[in-house]
Amino acid sequence: MFDWNEYPWTTRSNLKKQLQLHRLKNLLLVTLAGWVSYFLGINLAILKLNKIIVPIIGLPLGFYMAVQGSIVMFVIFLFWFAKNQRIAKGE
Repeated sequence: MFDWNEYPWTTRSNLKKQLQLHRLKNLLLVTLAGWVSYFLGINLAILKLNKIIVPIIGLPLGFYMAVQGSIVMFVIFLFWFAKNQRIAKGE
């Protein structure tokens, strides 16, 4: 039976997998940091944004941005992550 682990030239694929995992981990951390910074930024400015009322739904803008904006930004970051994941994997 042929064993790939006994040959030294097969470690390159292991290094490639480690590099891909490192890139994906960094990409995930950047994505989470972006989403958290958006959420914290909206929460810091919520008092000023609550003075503006959205005319169609009659809700304060700060409340609307905190609730709906976080979900929308999460979906945007998911699509951004999926696009950059292909690049990080080297496809």
